[in-house]
Amino acid sequence: VNLILGLRLFAGYGFNNELTLKKTAGDVSAKGTYTKAGIGISPIPFLSFNLEYIMSKYSKVNIGTGKGLEELATNYKSFDNNTLMATVSIPL
Repeated sequence: VNLILGLRLFAGYGFNNELTLKKTAGDVSAKGTYTKAGIGISPIPFLSFNLEYIMSKYSKVNIGTGKGLEELATNYKSFDNNTLMATVSIPL
């Protein structure tokens, strides 16, 4: 949503978020979703400064037991990741 003075708000939802932890004796992988929200400002037409907050939540995990993807709740209470990211963008 573009607001006044070059200010904009945005949000998104990711249906497929994958994470892999590399180990010497087999990898651990997890799958889940994420939600993101952000705010940006464009002081001049071709330059944007953005601040994004991304909340990842993983629901399935493969811990290398040969069973494939398992429900995360069978082994862990929760597996979440939150990220705050500042970016500068220039449209091409």
